[in-house]
Amino acid sequence: MLDRFPQDSLSPETFFSNASELESFTNTFYTMLPGEGSYTERIDNLIGMELASELWGGRLVPESGGGWSWGTLRNINTMLEYSVNCKDEQVRAKYNALARFFRAYFYFDKVKRFGDVPWYETQLGSGDPELYKPRDSRELVMQKMIEDIDYAIENLPATKSEYTITKWTALAFKSRFCLFEGTFRKYHEGNDAVLGTLPEDAKPYTYYLEQSIAASEEFMASSGYGIYTSEGVSKDYIGLFTTDHVAGSAVTKEVILARDYNKGYGAYHNANYYVNTPSLGRPGITKKIVASYLMKDGSRYTDKAGWQTNSFVEETKNRDPRLAQSMRTPGYTRRGETQALAPDLSVSVTGYAPIKYVTEAVKDAYNSSDIDLILFRAAEVFLNFAEAKAELPSGHAQRLTQADLDRSVKL
Repeated sequence: MLDRFPQDSLSPETFFSNASELESFTNTFYTMLPGEGSYTERIDNLIGMELASELWGGRLVPESGGGWSWGTLRNINTMLEYSVNCKDEQVRAKYNALARFFRAYFYFDKVKRFGDVPWYETQLGSGDPELYKPRDSRELVMQKMIEDIDYAIENLPATKSEYTITKWTALAFKSRFCLFEGTFRKYHEGNDAVLGTLPEDAKPYTYYLEQSIAASEEFMASSGYGIYTSEGVSKDYIGLFTTDHVAGSAVTKEVILARDYNKGYGAYHNANYYVNTPSLGRPGITKKIVASYLMKDGSRYTDKAGWQTNSFVEETKNRDPRLAQSMRTPGYTRRGETQALAPDLSVSVTGYAPIKYVTEAVKDAYNSSDIDLILFRAAEVFLNFAEAKAELPSGHAQRLTQADLDRSVKL
């Protein structure tokens, strides 16, 4: 009789017993998703007033932190261990699938940052010797991630939902991380310092590309998502990133998952403030990224004679229309306004000023932007499909064809 659970606080042995409790606990996993959009990334695409330590060689091994945090994983494994308290098998499978999606998501971040890491699928106590086990192989972790994401694909709802994880989010994520792993192994083959020592029976890089292709194809064939095309070729792309995602909005045709911001309940970010004021970063797109945009006719800009020394006006002429919808180019006007604005070096260190997620000027103040930030969209899946096929070796049965391009990149 004395061995009883406390009545004035929650205990895992008595919680997780119904859909409401499982939903309440798993909602916390969504905080893993990025919240400030593309402007906090300061290495490949953008730079700011201060160079990231990765660029100037100033990285130090920290005594703590540095991404080596495992608390979220413990919460995920706790939920998976105690979800048996819920006797409704359908409900339990749905929330187990959500937790396993986030476990795969968690480990993708760890593999990208550290390579080999220890795999944990049970909750551990502070005295558990498993806390000190050596790292598992990259191969084991990736195979466990695929097991998790396949379970998620099988058991998550197939109903579209812009703000919650669905089957389509899981397929898009599998398309993403399998393409990453396949190409990473292809270009680092035999490099133990980067890949770690893979077991003899490790899957070849083509296996991961094939997994990406299969996930992409299932998404493309069954999801009903497509490309946003409601405003014309000169406005569709920027419209996708600056249109409110109200229920029934046309942009939701392409958006698989977004982070919900809404001034009605005090959820804001700083996209406008970050891009349009001289005191918060002064982000600028790099010249390398600007040069990577194709010409309007599909040819490479970098094949043009003298491209390295072209003036700003010359380098922005006749380019892929998405360039002028990604940064300030001659004739740029803010969405909903008519005044043309020139690039402003006081707010952009490179002069290539980004404009994604930049909305009306009234939201330029600190913590005033509330446009949703897109995390997964259909265009990425189409591009993953084509890239994975293009990276397959010559003669492979699934190698990229014009027919593949017609139903992916060409869209």
